[in-house]
Amino acid sequence: MNLNNNSIQNIEYFVECINLKKLYLENNFITKIDGLGNLVNLTFLNIENNKIDPQLYQLLKLTDNNPRLFVSYCILRQLIEKMERKIKWPNLIEKIPYLKGLNYDQLRNITLNFKYVEVQIDNNYNIQTIITPEELVEEFDNLIKIFRNMKI
Repeated sequence: MNLNNNSIQNIEYFVECINLKKLYLENNFITKIDGLGNLVNLTFLNIENNKIDPQLYQLLKLTDNNPRLFVSYCILRQLIEKMERKIKWPNLIEKIPYLKGLNYDQLRNITLNFKYVEVQIDNNYNIQTIITPEELVEEFDNLIKIFRNMKI
């Protein structure tokens, strides 16, 4: 869908267009990308020359204009902003299968854009959880208690 140069101010009009594959939105007045996470079939996205936060636009450039990573970022941003302590990855991809294609490096690069969030993996680099520092501190405290109680 080519909507370049149309004075569009937000993308909420497209949130129901889940089968949309290409979206050209260059030279508009878009300021927010809320709802982009619904466009799970998107393979191309052009949002150049809008009023989007430069950090978000830079993120799109860093993902080589890869809409899959950018849409994953949009989905995760909404979840992480509401997150209290941790999100178990297997539960999350069961609810949102679109995220299943992300590997550890991709998820780690996405979460670097959020403050105070870490990604936990197992020995095979399989993603386990996304956690806050508070959760890390609690887990660390529990490990210290276990080691103190061990007789070596």
